[in-house]
Amino acid sequence: MRSFGKLGVVLLVLMALASCGQSKLTDIESLRSQFRSAMSLASEADLFVNFVRNGQATVNYAAGHAKQLSELIQQSESELKQMAEAPAAPAAVRTCNDSLESLRREVLEIPNSLGKPPALQDRERTILEIQRQLKQASASL
Repeated sequence: MRSFGKLGVVLLVLMALASCGQSKLTDIESLRSQFRSAMSLASEADLFVNFVRNGQATVNYAAGHAKQLSELIQQSESELKQMAEAPAAPAAVRTCNDSLESLRREVLEIPNSLGKPPALQDRERTILEIQRQLKQASASL
């Protein structure tokens, strides 16, 4: 009977360890998904800034699309903040969050840069740098 009790304790400990490992794996997969979303949003922002820079956007379109894209970025930021409570990789979460905040600021400035090629070029450079940072940080996961 005593050996059964010890075996039961060992099995419980093993099950607990396995579930902790599974939780961490799930956290990493969720974080990878957040990075994919963030990189997709950054790509969309790059397409948008080029669309505006090429003179293909009206003022109303640029303002509306910037607002819509910034709301999507903000939603992604909110989802990431929920993950931050039990992060598997806190530095990666911080990088992703900082990148999303920067991306949202840049997107909201695009309509203000309409008709100002140097300003739009600066927006594009910053967005490309954000993409690079996201790609680099996601590779470490």
